[in-house]
Amino acid sequence: MITLKNGIEIQYNEDFDVFFQVLLEKVVIESRKEAEKQYNRNDSDSSFKEIFLKELMDNAIYISHQLFDISKKNRKFAEFVMTGFLFNSIIISMAQSGFEPPKYEKEEKDSIH
Repeated sequence: MITLKNGIEIQYNEDFDVFFQVLLEKVVIESRKEAEKQYNRNDSDSSFKEIFLKELMDNAIYISHQLFDISKKNRKFAEFVMTGFLFNSIIISMAQSGFEPPKYEKEEKDSIH
């Protein structure tokens, strides 16, 4: 289980892709809620975007510390989670950039070139 900065808990799911998606969605939703509260209170001269990005980073740091603590007790689990985070982040980045892997066709064994 991972806890966000505001106490919201995200249960681990055996399907890492589901867990990762839920975690990302909750981080964004909860960070936005907190940013809206701070922005509406006029606590700083920062723009909403700056406050929101700070909240996202704060949650990322908070989650990272939990993963480091988990790694002390269950290193394999922590490695699995971190590898999943990295892999999914790469896939998301590729999709957003429009990257498509080259298409290769297997050569037929009987073909002569």
